[in-house]
Amino acid sequence: MELFTLSFETESPRILDQLFRRHLLSHVGTHPFKCHICKSKFQRIQNYRVHLAYHEEMSSPSLQCKKCLKKFTADKQYNFHIRKCFVVPPSLPTTPTPLFRCQMCGENFEKDQSLRLHMKHIHPSRPSTPTVTTIRSDN
Repeated sequence: MELFTLSFETESPRILDQLFRRHLLSHVGTHPFKCHICKSKFQRIQNYRVHLAYHEEMSSPSLQCKKCLKKFTADKQYNFHIRKCFVVPPSLPTTPTPLFRCQMCGENFEKDQSLRLHMKHIHPSRPSTPTVTTIRSDN
């Protein structure tokens, strides 16, 4: 009985041997690469290196919310979060930001449609008339 067959005619024997060894590791469950930061384990060094790069990006203080200390790797995610935390980053204008506030729970929304959906799903027994509130920066 034949358990494993390779039929990659275009691959070199060395490449096929590497692929087979990698495949065998998935059955054995060995994870020789261990992260010293979070203790995650990896079978392949490529995945381990990508994981370490993630830790390096997350340790960068350049995209960190000053209010809740959450860190971000992308400007778009950071700027979206900053607006939710009511902190205006230096790159954004310091003009007042109009928001729509839920009169029931106090949650703020950037668009009146978002508030209307919130009212429909969270407070269905109440009218969904949006209230415009202006949040000013601390600068």
